[in-house]
Amino acid sequence: MADEYRIREIEPGVLEIRLSASTPFNVYRDTMNAGQMDSVLASFRRMNIDFNVEKAVYFVEFPGWQPLVSRLKETYGWKIVFDCLDEYSGFSNIGDRIAMAEKALIEKSDLVVTTSSYLFKKKGNNKNSMLSPNAGDYDHFSELPPNDLLKNITRPVIGYYGAISDWFDCELIEYLATMRKDWSIVLIGGTYGADVSRIERLGNVHLLGEKPYGELPAYLYWFDVCLIPFKLSPLIEATHPVKFYEYLASGKSVVTTRIPELLPYADLCYIAEDRADFLSKVEAALNERPELKSKRKDFAKGNTWDDRYLSLAVRIESLYGQGINDKPLPLVSVVIVNWNGMKYIGDCLDSILHQTYSRIEIIVVDNASSDGSPELIRKKYPMVKVIDSGSNRGFAGGTNLGIRAAMGELIALFNQDAIAEERWLEKLVECMEVSDDVAGVAGKIYYWTGKRSDKKIFCSWPKIDPVSAYAINFYGNEPMADVDYLPGCAMLLRKCAIDKIGLLDEGYFLYFEETDWCARAIRAGYRLMYTPDAEAWHVVSASISNSNVKLAYIMRNRIRFALKNFDKRYIPGFVWAFSRETVKAMTRGLNTGEYGELKLRLRAIGWNVLHLPGTLRARHRYLSMIQDRRSYNRSLPLKDLKADT
Repeated sequence: MADEYRIREIEPGVLEIRLSASTPFNVYRDTMNAGQMDSVLASFRRMNIDFNVEKAVYFVEFPGWQPLVSRLKETYGWKIVFDCLDEYSGFSNIGDRIAMAEKALIEKSDLVVTTSSYLFKKKGNNKNSMLSPNAGDYDHFSELPPNDLLKNITRPVIGYYGAISDWFDCELIEYLATMRKDWSIVLIGGTYGADVSRIERLGNVHLLGEKPYGELPAYLYWFDVCLIPFKLSPLIEATHPVKFYEYLASGKSVVTTRIPELLPYADLCYIAEDRADFLSKVEAALNERPELKSKRKDFAKGNTWDDRYLSLAVRIESLYGQGINDKPLPLVSVVIVNWNGMKYIGDCLDSILHQTYSRIEIIVVDNASSDGSPELIRKKYPMVKVIDSGSNRGFAGGTNLGIRAAMGELIALFNQDAIAEERWLEKLVECMEVSDDVAGVAGKIYYWTGKRSDKKIFCSWPKIDPVSAYAINFYGNEPMADVDYLPGCAMLLRKCAIDKIGLLDEGYFLYFEETDWCARAIRAGYRLMYTPDAEAWHVVSASISNSNVKLAYIMRNRIRFALKNFDKRYIPGFVWAFSRETVKAMTRGLNTGEYGELKLRLRAIGWNVLHLPGTLRARHRYLSMIQDRRSYNRSLPLKDLKADT
């Protein structure tokens, strides 16, 4: 019958359903005719009636299914998710028909998932796209079972497993085997599409054919160096190899050709420029430092299929406006203040657009830039709302413009010289949902050096000294916890808390404005939280090249912050601490003849004396806004005196 279907349970909760077609067809080669389409639709309709499916997604992994899922979407209204895995034009057996189908599928999809930056940039023109790189099964490959499978093959073993096709560089393998006859090169995988006639004649090259997935760790046990010897082509430029994560899970060294997606991981593998360099890189890998093994395993442990599933699940469920537990996902407005940020703003926006959390709007407030960056944003990122401030209003003034224009329930503040890890926003939102009294959250922030694998901590688990007003950072692996302030370069705030306690204080212009807001939140009884799972990188003060200007604002605003926010009982202690520091600066000047710091301190004191009436008015104004306010200094960790607000 036309509406028949067959069903097989693969494992609990996972069913394979085979729909009926009037005549056989090959989705990789053929186009469905009208009779085939009608019979498949009838079969699907019968299956849907039997299972009473109310809501689903069509998860499509090959463009040849585009005509069918388009008809199904018209019928049932369910969402289409296109999992774009490859640059299909790079396959020698796929023609123009698939390219046309892929274009149509991208246009009709509600979410396009890409596995590489190349694919994201080329295929991610759908307004709802995400980058979800490949990953690995860490548990499967991290513990390699001792065995005798390759005991008769001479060491060292230079190994590879995976498909061996026209993109596999057999000439490179021949070169390695010829130049180093004492190496054994073991290749595991089918060879359809590859000419292996020359290498199969070499005595130190062992072609073992395909092996079951479950046996691969046993073969990997024998590899001294793992290879990814791919030719560079459009297909490979779009590739983010799964085996890279599997190799790293074992801790083994990896030598690869210059695959673009692997370039950011040069500290975890060896990347060769040409075949001679490939040879030298294998030699280096055979003699590498043992501590690199744990570094690779740590990386692989943080890039598993479970991690990718959680990110993808959030995006897919958000297509219906729901979260994991059927709660509506809040809209997040990401506010970025730009001032002559041409060097960094592109990478910054790309990192936000790649977020796994989908319900976002992006607002860039431009503070009268003169480097062409606002024009670049409007041209390259039309989905971004750009607000011209008309003048340089500083971080606080620019941020407030963005907050006023924001539609979101949550406001993410992000610096123009910062880069977010793909799950940064997702993890911040999860932390925010811990409790309704959480006004803001932030994560772990690293110094940006050009590589995401570099993780020197800039800010982690921040606290405030209730006497000196200095920020104190702890640089270990602190857990999720309440903290005293949040770094303004990468933080998430609750809009209703902003409505209650006010916007950022524009009297600071630069520095301490977010610390001031956090102090007001604590006064009002809100909590601030830190989560180590939300990661970002920050260039730090990229918009200010003059260190004296930076230091002047920090000194000036530190005094203003204490006078405005400290409990009255603590202000004399702060004045004493700052005065003591100033005397020390004067002493150093007398000894060295360098009075730069002393001058900056005296100017900071003078500015605050001049603006003291305004500071006190601001203090009174914000305290009067807060009912049932609590002590600020007693909320900090180092003192426990009676409050005097």
